[in-house]
Amino acid sequence: MYGSWSRGDADADSDLDVMVLNFAGVETAHSGRVNVTQLGLSEVKQLSGTLFGYHLVRDGRVLYDIGGQLAAALEFVRAPGEGQVIGRVRSLTSVLDISSQDRERYIEGLTKVARYLLRSALYAEALDQGDPCFSVREIAARKRDPQLVAILSSHVTVRPSASEEVLDDLKRRLEAVIGPLQPNPHGDLHGLIERTWRTNRDLSNFATLALSEGTDELPYDELPRVTL
Repeated sequence: MYGSWSRGDADADSDLDVMVLNFAGVETAHSGRVNVTQLGLSEVKQLSGTLFGYHLVRDGRVLYDIGGQLAAALEFVRAPGEGQVIGRVRSLTSVLDISSQDRERYIEGLTKVARYLLRSALYAEALDQGDPCFSVREIAARKRDPQLVAILSSHVTVRPSASEEVLDDLKRRLEAVIGPLQPNPHGDLHGLIERTWRTNRDLSNFATLALSEGTDELPYDELPRVTL
């Protein structure tokens, strides 16, 4: 178990986040306020140097572990180096530099992607400053910016609805943390996806997530391919 319930700061809007070792065909799933992510042992070890991996080690609680296999895999996971995650976030921001037609058509997916990048950047900033934090409420308190709680919420009833104004606000906040966003030399999302497929698979996969429409949140079962 990881996230707010493992930290002890959950409230009525908090999801229960659980990671399960994939020995029995358990599938990543979301039901109500419960999120279940499945990973193999090798995938857990490969989380070393990522925010998500460090989050599991720092805030997670092992509830059931046959033979200590999960604990042993987590021993391989180390915190990201200083600036490492910020650099990765910055490298993905060209997804947000798209045509006006794409902004209108994919505003839902683009807003979700921007929210994910901003949340990750703020967590990475706290880590680089020597005071790690994976709580949006705590980050908002440190920044003295209570609006962040709603802006970064994973719940559709709490966060502002996707719009060009919301997207622009997320981009401005992201730029304040990581510096200038990266340009997209291909003009639109489909061009970015197609022309980076062979040369930068992470960017291509991440741009594909921005095409998502009609869902409350990003398909996190796909994010391990671009885990920050």
